[in-house]
Amino acid sequence: MFAVIQGHNLPNHLNGYLSRFLSEVDAGLYVGVLSRAVMENLWEKCQSIDLAGSLTLIHPQYDAEQGFRIRTTGKQRRPVVDIDGLFLSARGLIEDVRFADPLDEADAIIPDEVLEDFCPESE
Repeated sequence: MFAVIQGHNLPNHLNGYLSRFLSEVDAGLYVGVLSRAVMENLWEKCQSIDLAGSLTLIHPQYDAEQGFRIRTTGKQRRPVVDIDGLFLSARGLIEDVRFADPLDEADAIIPDEVLEDFCPESE
C-alpha cells in the first residue's frame, strides 16, 4: 500500500526511523510502499513519541468516500476535520471542536460558525 508521511519539527531519531521504511523525497516528506502491518506498526511508533512538531499520514482506504484516510498526530497547523466521511482542512483559529479520529468515529462535532465556513447557506 502506498503511504505518504509529512513531518514538521521532528527529532533526528524519528527522521532516521522513517527513512528505514520510506524514501525522504523532500525535507520531512516521506513516501513509499508498505504492507498494512508495517504501516500500522510505524504509525503506532510515531504516535508513541512526544512530538514538538506534527506528523500527517495519508494512505489508501478503499471503503472511504475519498478513497484515502488522513491520520495526524502532534499539533497541526491546519487540523483535519472529518465531516460525514469527507476530510477537510480547517483554516484559522478553531476552538471548542472535537476532531474525529477518522478510524474511530464517523462524524465530528463541529460548531455552527465553523461549519458555515465549509457549507455557507445560500440566500
